[in-house]
Amino acid sequence: MDAKAKKLHYKMLKAQLEVAKARQMEAEYEAARSAMLYENTEEEVAHAQEGRTRERKEADQESNHRKSTRRPSRALWPDVYYSENDKSWVCRHSGVRALGDTPDIACDNFDNLWMYGK
Repeated sequence: MDAKAKKLHYKMLKAQLEVAKARQMEAEYEAARSAMLYENTEEEVAHAQEGRTRERKEADQESNHRKSTRRPSRALWPDVYYSENDKSWVCRHSGVRALGDTPDIACDNFDNLWMYGK
């Protein structure tokens, strides 16, 4: 091989090395980019799940609030008091009278009597 051919061969090898380095750097860049996208995606998924959980909880609370305000013991404003004669709490309205160990139990019993007659 003459000097010109060796020089040309050396330049080609050097160019191939530069191309290989560039491809390696591009691959490393893509790997880092993919890792970052994966992390961001995991964070976005977790954030979305938290948001859906929070929305579900708020919807359940709203539903429970609506249900509790429609209860006869809330909507009718019955009298709730402690009766010394019965030794229990009484919830009374329009001739319907329910007893319970606590005011809440008396109101629950009143709701059942008012709605179902039991």
